[in-house]
Amino acid sequence: MHGCIDPLVIYGPYIDYVQTSLNNLGFSDVWLHQSSNSVKIVVELLKKRIKDQFSQSWSNTVFNSNKCTNYSICKNSWSSENYWKILPKNLALRFC
Repeated sequence: MHGCIDPLVIYGPYIDYVQTSLNNLGFSDVWLHQSSNSVKIVVELLKKRIKDQFSQSWSNTVFNSNKCTNYSICKNSWSSENYWKILPKNLALRFC
């Protein structure tokens, strides 16, 4: 990232988005020290952090919603359900 783009010279919405995303995920040092990071390791860590944050957000939404009380009894972690794949889209309702 840093080797190709000097953030002091080039600005743009994509660069700002990447920097903000890394900061929000707790990876500010990756942005600041781009040339000293192993890309493969950073990508794996980022994937894990994004999945963890999604899972925490999902849990918070489900367990703190009155609409999802019954759902939260049956389901305690996010995963895709097969019935969503076979249910016609016009019959699907959003519950949470």
